Amino acid sequence: MKIFITEQQKTELEHLHDSSRDKPLCDRIKAILPASEGWNSAMTAQATKISYGWIRKGDRKAVKTTGSRIRLNIMGTLNLKAPESPIICEYKTINEHKASSFFNEIREFTEL
Repeated sequence: MKIFITEQQKTELEHLHDSSRDKPLCDRIKAILPASEGWNSAMTAQATKISYGWIRKGDRKAVKTTGSRIRLNIMGTLNLKAPESPIICEYKTINEHKASSFFNEIREFTEL
């Protein structure tokens, strides 16, 4: 849906966005400006997604997103002697502990 606003209104909204500390207001402005340029709702949702910011050290904050995609964390390896049976592990997160456990899986599989 295209929203029709004048150039003066667009300039005022951009200035209000830059000078306001009211984050919900800024989010609404960030939705209006792209829609006035003909962006569709999916493009507008992507434009309002957080891409940078500051979080105070020691704070644990969940970052809200507008995306509906999920991340798959998969580690796998192929045994060249038996390519029909690869080792594939899926994890909620991947860190040094998960990598270590994956290497242990490989070690157990190759010792058989």
